[in-house]
Amino acid sequence: MDGSFFLKRDELLNFAGGKFSKSAHRGVFLDQALEEFPADYWRYWLIANAPESDDTSFSFEQFAATINKDLNDVLGNFINRVLKMTVANFGEVVPACGEITEAETELYALLDDTIKTYYNHMDGLEFRKAMADLREILVAGNNYLAKTEPWKAAKTDLNRAGTILYTALNLIRLYARLIAPIMPATAERMNKVLNIETNPVWVPSKMAEELKTLTSGHQINQSEPLFQKILPERVEELRQKYKETE
Repeated sequence: MDGSFFLKRDELLNFAGGKFSKSAHRGVFLDQALEEFPADYWRYWLIANAPESDDTSFSFEQFAATINKDLNDVLGNFINRVLKMTVANFGEVVPACGEITEAETELYALLDDTIKTYYNHMDGLEFRKAMADLREILVAGNNYLAKTEPWKAAKTDLNRAGTILYTALNLIRLYARLIAPIMPATAERMNKVLNIETNPVWVPSKMAEELKTLTSGHQINQSEPLFQKILPERVEELRQKYKETE
């Protein structure tokens, strides 16, 4: 066995265009991988890049780009912004939900459709498509903040800012549920931030109800960033260490 591992049928995950080889010390293997980065980083990348119809090639540059963009910049940034704005304006509690506007109803509709597609792809073992759906769901949170601008609303209409952050905090809860099968440790950390129990069994309801699960006054916790950006110098160090450059 040359070290390439099979994720589905006969397609292979290769290393930088070639094959993994333990004898040549070329490639990163499970014990080494877990020493370099948390398991959830690897789980996410591998599922998002599963070789379903043809071979896939791993590189540290591609790995870093995916982790930095999808996890740090999209999911992590959303959580950090929401928590900071909530604590700054309302303390460590979920604010009250006021009037629901078109921005919220559009978000509900988008999530209802995309989550259904996400589960269909997961059930069909089409993991790369499912991860594309998940990215769209995560990006929707940042787009919602960009559209509603709670940082501006907090200066002129605190009730409106509260509704936006109420919705966003419930989105964090939703995201924890969606990523739990893929990144269980991260989902657990998100639930601790929200001060809620982890429930492995979940059947999503309509988003108009789902995004009102956390109620006004519910205690939340501040948190350190969930992810760390992988810098270019770290990528180069790993390329040399695992002989990606040969």
